[in-house]
Amino acid sequence: MKAANKSILASYSWTTSTSAPAEFLDGMGTPIQLGEAPGYMNAREASLYLPCRDPSAVEFPRLEVSVSRLAEREVDRQRDPALMAELVADAARHVTRQLKCETASRLPAGPPVVGAGASD
Repeated sequence: MKAANKSILASYSWTTSTSAPAEFLDGMGTPIQLGEAPGYMNAREASLYLPCRDPSAVEFPRLEVSVSRLAEREVDRQRDPALMAELVADAARHVTRQLKCETASRLPAGPPVVGAGASD
């Protein structure tokens, strides 16, 4: 898909991570939070980790929703990474509704909280 005239890849996958969110996401980028879903963003990508069980497998308790820029030039790295956070929030709302995650109804509208307050 295209966003801000750039090619963007959106994806989701089930994860078995049992790490505390802060430990799991340490060093990945700027922290973000959408409701109860922690994540990170940087100039190239953003991800959210949502409590949502894979209905076909008990061992996958978390859903990762990500968006990333496919082609990156030096000038693209200067763009506001908050766009990536907004895109991943929209993708998370869509995917959790489609997969009928309990989390879907609890995700707030709008962009994620960014930065130090994201883990509060």
